[in-house]
Amino acid sequence: ILAMKMKMTGGAGVVTDGAFRDSPACAALEWPIYLSGVNANRSNLYHYPAGRNEIISCAGVAICPGDIIVGDGEGVVAIPPQIAVQIADAAYEQELREQYIMELVSAGAGTIDIYPPNEATLAAFQQWRQAKGL
Repeated sequence: ILAMKMKMTGGAGVVTDGAFRDSPACAALEWPIYLSGVNANRSNLYHYPAGRNEIISCAGVAICPGDIIVGDGEGVVAIPPQIAVQIADAAYEQELREQYIMELVSAGAGTIDIYPPNEATLAAFQQWRQAKGL
């Protein structure tokens, strides 16, 4: 119910180091919810809006107003806006390298010589990248 209310009032998602109950209903919202676990206990005393645009701590990480929150199936990161472009560029580069390495592995290459990539693999990656116009 609380998750639905947050969604309906414009919330972009939920990130908590606490637990939620009714996880199947939360999943059905098709709305990003990241939590540390599920618990059937009623917990309305612990999950309520206490403030907005304040510095908080979640799972030991300081989250500041304006931070960019990015989550996927592996977890959530908070990115300070002043380094967001650098982080996005680095993430793009890593994704490209891993795409190249996945192609090598799917073609039968072993991982010992290519992952993590050595100098020869990185040089071959640059050639692959140029050939693809990336």
